[in-house]
Amino acid sequence: MGELLPAADPPPPARRRPQGKRRRRRRREAEPQTIGTNPEIWPPPDPEPFDDGPFQPAPPVEPVYRNPADDDGFTGDWNDWNDGDLPVETKRGDDVDWNDWATATATEQSGDHVEIPVLPRLKDFGGGGQIARRPRKNFDDERYDESGGKVKAAAAIKGIVGAVVFVVLLGLAATIFLGPAEKPTTTTQAAVSGTRATTSTVVPPLPAHALSGCESFRTPSITISAERGDTASPEGAILGFEYSYYVDRDAAKARSFVTDNAHVGDASALAAGIGSLPLDVKYCVHITKADAADPTLWNVTIHQKWPGDATTEKINQIMRTTEVAPGRHRITSIDHRI
Repeated sequence: MGELLPAADPPPPARRRPQGKRRRRRRREAEPQTIGTNPEIWPPPDPEPFDDGPFQPAPPVEPVYRNPADDDGFTGDWNDWNDGDLPVETKRGDDVDWNDWATATATEQSGDHVEIPVLPRLKDFGGGGQIARRPRKNFDDERYDESGGKVKAAAAIKGIVGAVVFVVLLGLAATIFLGPAEKPTTTTQAAVSGTRATTSTVVPPLPAHALSGCESFRTPSITISAERGDTASPEGAILGFEYSYYVDRDAAKARSFVTDNAHVGDASALAAGIGSLPLDVKYCVHITKADAADPTLWNVTIHQKWPGDATTEKINQIMRTTEVAPGRHRITSIDHRI
């Protein structure tokens, strides 16, 4: 029997619930209400009736009087019984005039006694007489500004030292470039075992052929003189050449201070130059190093003054020297310098 009946349909598969966050339903927005209405009172009350008749003032309010039967000892108006005997005020224990509190200090009104400090008497250790108090420092006064005073003193000392150094340097520069104005001490050179030694001696009187102010002055870099000269040094060879030219007026002797192949005129050319000079011409030779790296190159300036002439002529030359033997120097060239 059961085989003849059709089989029952299988149940539908269950719907799967989606995984994830549950979606929230959106709430309906409230409908906008009419402006000026109260949602708690609806419908609104009816408006008050409008009366356009004449204005009627409110009836006057009758005053309420006391009942004579309720007599409690106070009769009459407020001003009638308020002028009676006033209650006696209780006096305070302190003698303070509280009606005059605005004209005195709180300390005076309260009666408190404040002791004013008194300085102790000064002891007299001087044997009598008036005692004078020492005045206190006025710290606003610049005289008591100790730090500022020290700074000013240091600045003054620095200024004085700077001025002294400036004067010394100025005098040294004037001596180097202009020559000494007074008679200084001179140094003489001597060759001892191939070395140069200097000794300080008193300068003899200025020779007649030297210009005024041409006292001998020698340093490692500057030489000012009109001396006879020698071959012990390059400066001495230059001085010897000029002395032979101006004082001895000897061309052969002047050639003895130069090398045989020197770039200098021969004896006849030197003699012609010597013959063009007057006998009483005065001169002074200034010698300085032309190149600090080259000890054989010299700048030579000859100041010469002819007799009866008030001006001094300057002749600028550049000379080169060489050491022909230990302690013996000669001139190798003499050229004009601008």
